[in-house]
Amino acid sequence: MNPIACTPGIDRAHPPVILFAFERACARAEVAMERWRPSQTVTKQEQFILKRLEKKRKLFGFLRKLQKTRTGRAKLRERVRVEHRLPHLARRQGHRARYRGVRKNLFDLRRACAIQNFETIQRKAA
Repeated sequence: MNPIACTPGIDRAHPPVILFAFERACARAEVAMERWRPSQTVTKQEQFILKRLEKKRKLFGFLRKLQKTRTGRAKLRERVRVEHRLPHLARRQGHRARYRGVRKNLFDLRRACAIQNFETIQRKAA
């Protein structure tokens, strides 16, 4: 674990995998705060960066709590198994909805999942 000091006086430890993205978000937020003056308004981009940073801090705090317990680490491993399969579906299906309406898109998602499962079974059998 590497400690990060983003806000003055606050040091937190985060997994090295997410470390680089968090440091970039921290740097962007600090630049946004340096440009901010009480007499000026904050731009929409700066507001967006600050909101994302706050969401990431909450997420990292939650993940840090999970890492400390045995059951939490087991939940994180389950999450990884599912999330490693999602890029395959995104590559097959695309990043946009193909149809109008939830029902048809849900059917399309299930079709893509079934095809992906068949290909996984075929690859493991060979």
